[in-house]
Amino acid sequence: MKKCPKCGQWTVALNISRSVLECRRIDCDYKETVNVNEYLEKTNVLPKLAESLKMNGKTATISTH
Repeated sequence: MKKCPKCGQWTVALNISRSVLECRRIDCDYKETVNVNEYLEKTNVLPKLAESLKMNGKTATISTH
């Protein structure tokens, strides 16, 4: 999750099927259209996911090729 620029809460998530970043708070209507492929490349989520799995006691092998 990301911090919402409108309400300031850590409630913005990527909706891949609709290609938008949107705030999950009911009383906030923040939405931003994004190119999903570019967003995922820019945020480089795979290393973060691998590190998260290590911290949770699981092992992960992620190929970047």
